[in-house]
Amino acid sequence: MRRSHASLPLSLGAFLITVSASARSGNAAVTADSTAYSAAPSAPASVDGRFGLVGTGGAAFAAKFGFRYYTLEGNYAPDKGTLFSSVDPANDPAPGFSVVREVAKLNVRTDGLGQSNAQFQAKFNQYGKDLAAWYLTPSWARGAKPAFVWYRPDAEALAEAESLQISETIKREKSRAPAIPGTVWEIGNEPNLFPAITPSEYAAIFAAYRRIIKAQDPGAVVAMGSLFLPEPAEDIKARLGDELAARMRAELETAGYYNTLNNLGLFNPLVNDMKSTLLARMLALPAREYLRQVLAAVSARPDIVSLHAYPFDDRPPFLDSAAMRHILDTTLAGIKAMLVSQGAVTAVSADQAVPLWITEFGNIEQDLSAQAVADRSRRLIDAFRADSAIARWFHYKSTGNDEQFAFFASGAPPLTRLSLDAAFAPGDGGFSCARLNAVGLMYWRESHADAECRDPILHPAILNPEASAQSHPRRVQGFLFQRDFPVDLRGRMLKLQ
Repeated sequence: MRRSHASLPLSLGAFLITVSASARSGNAAVTADSTAYSAAPSAPASVDGRFGLVGTGGAAFAAKFGFRYYTLEGNYAPDKGTLFSSVDPANDPAPGFSVVREVAKLNVRTDGLGQSNAQFQAKFNQYGKDLAAWYLTPSWARGAKPAFVWYRPDAEALAEAESLQISETIKREKSRAPAIPGTVWEIGNEPNLFPAITPSEYAAIFAAYRRIIKAQDPGAVVAMGSLFLPEPAEDIKARLGDELAARMRAELETAGYYNTLNNLGLFNPLVNDMKSTLLARMLALPAREYLRQVLAAVSARPDIVSLHAYPFDDRPPFLDSAAMRHILDTTLAGIKAMLVSQGAVTAVSADQAVPLWITEFGNIEQDLSAQAVADRSRRLIDAFRADSAIARWFHYKSTGNDEQFAFFASGAPPLTRLSLDAAFAPGDGGFSCARLNAVGLMYWRESHADAECRDPILHPAILNPEASAQSHPRRVQGFLFQRDFPVDLRGRMLKLQ
């Protein structure tokens, strides 16, 4: 007789990833951005204005480091209802600071228009139950093989739901004395990773939000993408397969079904089905191809293309550092060439017609020491500096717990923060350099012309790009080698004012 799917006592909720990189949200990320910062002495000209921060504590750490830019993540605050933190008046930057405001963050919505992480996991859990029950049913009694139905966004409804908050924020920025300059509106957050919407679906969201923003302020700066770069993180796919197999086996053994499935040779096909379902959408396309399809589907063009760079290399054959640098350079070159082909850049040499911003980068690998993370992050910064099309880069994150960043259910969370203590929540930038870990001290040195961290609070450096970042020989740490050669540190920057 056919086994009812509902009768299978199998709980698969734990076998999936703790939640993808898009789960780097959490309501705790909101509170540290809500403090106003008083003006402080001007930062020295040695502060590199291309550095920024994103995530918990961004405003306080920007004041400490003397950075102009930090990102306001588009999350819900526990006590603010449906008001997103990125447009909350309490989080508006103090004079001298500028922000990236995230909108259209689909995985934090609770109004039915998006798909939260919990909703995705519950849905994928049910799909796993249905699929396991299907495999346990005799072939002659099986119906159609269960299929996972992916979330499909309603672009117009999403934009309409946020339109009032966006419009009020733009009006508020203009009415402030002084007005808030330099805001960048970043539409979406890693749409190619979670909830893994298609390029055409993201294109519709981008067009709808851009229309609302530009209608209120034709000169507003709008960023497309926030894509997670799959190319330097290829091992994530293999790791997902490992996690799925281990978790499925544990759950099936608990339920008493593993031996039956395995003896019938059905366990591996079940795992492969689950893995194929995930990877058919998550990180399925190279970044340049995802963006190409987005631009082909919409006539509107971005002012900035934003990317997230998180290398992941956790298994043999390990990539040496030169190989990882080659992957990054090749990926960025492909994206720039694609922008030319799609008319987003008017000439091959016009790198800055649509500048690239790395609006998130950092560490997602587990079991690395703070010094190892610092060394890897420094090499990423070297790659960014070497590409004149990259106007800014933002480290994720300043402080706070690392748990929400964990890709996987097993193992310790990766080290992501700049602070020694995850519980450290400064109210302003007047904290001591002793609060920084090796990653934070590295980020200071790299952004302050190799100077060591110092304790006086800094004011954001709003600097002339030509005067603030000198062109001088810099010892660039090779990935497996070191050599001296001149690096142009000026980097043409987008004028936002």
